[in-house]
Amino acid sequence: VTDVVWFSAQAAARDLGVPALALMTSSAASFRTFMAYPALLAKGHLPYDESRADAPVEELPPFRVRDLQRLDASSLDTFAGLLERFVDAARRSSGLIVNTFDAIEGPVVGDIRDGLSLSVFPVGPLNRFSPPPQDGSSSCLDWLDNQSPGSVLFVSLGTVASVDAHELAELAWALADTGHPFLWVVRPGMVRGRSSCSLELPAGLAEQIGDRGMIVPWAPQEKVLGHAAVGAFLTHTGWNSTVEALSEGVPMACPRSQGQGGTLH
Repeated sequence: VTDVVWFSAQAAARDLGVPALALMTSSAASFRTFMAYPALLAKGHLPYDESRADAPVEELPPFRVRDLQRLDASSLDTFAGLLERFVDAARRSSGLIVNTFDAIEGPVVGDIRDGLSLSVFPVGPLNRFSPPPQDGSSSCLDWLDNQSPGSVLFVSLGTVASVDAHELAELAWALADTGHPFLWVVRPGMVRGRSSCSLELPAGLAEQIGDRGMIVPWAPQEKVLGHAAVGAFLTHTGWNSTVEALSEGVPMACPRSQGQGGTLH
């Protein structure tokens, strides 16, 4: 079993006559996007053209052109070539394993099966089969123990997305104004232009929040989402976060595009 990005390992397996499965740890929708990418270029959907923003993308319903992830035009051909190698290696493998399940991506899994004439195995969510990492303090769980069931908004924008200081302040005030308890992960480096791990709250905000909110640099996300006090999740919709929330039945909201184009549709 090799990750789809390690197409050279699939080639080595073929040369040795060893059956090999390709593994997609992200969503089936993401892999379907890999498959569609050459057509997106050929039809002129990429690079992005504002005049065609509302045009439907037939290969990726219900996407419109405005929903496609945007890359620098100079890198499009190189990126497309790389994705074609991912897809070709999977097509020539013994099958594709995907970290998803039919209840949410059944039609997309079917599209991949039909498009590649390949056995596709949705075996997710894989987070159920491995323990979560313990990278730091879990004191936030003690704080959650003291909150009412379903009352807390959990806010975490993943490990890649970043915001500027103004956006951070606006989000902070929005959380304060909800009147609801919240647990907010602000990781080091999340604020563009700041290397400090400390969070500088706007004047007067700390007093308004009081002990109703907790801000931490890290949280054991799976345990937090599984806690009875958590009632909603403000997320960047990265695939791991999505399946973890779905596994625990926690409703999700996405505040804005956070560089995860093609993850959800």
